[in-house]
Amino acid sequence: MTYTIEMRVRRVGGALSRVAELLRRRRFEVARLVARPTGDGGRLDLTVTVTGTGPAGAVARQVSRLEDVERVHLRMTA
Repeated sequence: MTYTIEMRVRRVGGALSRVAELLRRRRFEVARLVARPTGDGGRLDLTVTVTGTGPAGAVARQVSRLEDVERVHLRMTA
């Protein structure tokens, strides 16, 4: 299955690495990652397209618990 996870993260050192590491540990492969700074420059809007067979809802909840993640939205990609 392919999923898109949209999130807003604080722009601090290691934030992207923590998100990527969690996805890797849950056996989701990152197919695409787009990071855009927000207007204030202190945050990033991330759009991550992943493929995997695991429970994507559980992964989205785990991502939302990361320290620097402010919000998460999961959607299935065709």
